[in-house]
Amino acid sequence: MNAMDFFWDNCKVNAGYYDNPDEMDVYATVTRTFITKDNAAPININPVPLEQHSVFWQFIALLLAAFIFTSIKIVRKNFFRNLSAAYRSRPIFKQLLRDGMLFPSGLYIPLFIVIVLSWSVFLLQLDEELISFQYFSKDEELRVLLKYLAGVTVFLSGKYLLHYLSGLLFKTVAFTKEYLNNSFLFSTVSSLVFIPLLFVSAFSKSSIVFFTLLI
Repeated sequence: MNAMDFFWDNCKVNAGYYDNPDEMDVYATVTRTFITKDNAAPININPVPLEQHSVFWQFIALLLAAFIFTSIKIVRKNFFRNLSAAYRSRPIFKQLLRDGMLFPSGLYIPLFIVIVLSWSVFLLQLDEELISFQYFSKDEELRVLLKYLAGVTVFLSGKYLLHYLSGLLFKTVAFTKEYLNNSFLFSTVSSLVFIPLLFVSAFSKSSIVFFTLLI
């Protein structure tokens, strides 16, 4: 058989033409063996929706913190001016503290809530980037945020209470008061800086903005 005959025979086989009935019987047997569409089991495809990255609860927490700061700005017009002056000058800090103008009565609790909210959102984003290595769904985000809210609240409350009791015990109330207010000042200023950056970090979905917070 030459090359042309071999090529022509293959063309006949592929086109469905056969030289005798025996060849057709062989082809039919092979077809029934390998093409079993009647016996194929159906495949059930159940697509699972992917959970989307949620920033809903972070947004609510940061929005509440920003609302508290805005309310303080409206009610206490000189508060942020005094805060800035106390942050830049130690003598001014002591003077404002003695005069009761650094943190007027009634501002400690709202500012404490702001500090807890901002640090909790920061820890949540830290968890996403460096601990869990994944973004949370809406339900997971709420669960993790509540965990950090509780943790930060207990930690800060325990810290302030422990120092206050130590001041009473060792009769260093004046020094302890100055230390606690100084710590509260730095926490308030850091929250004031954190809030806009945390907003950008949450909605940008970029690790660059978040790592800028760490620097």
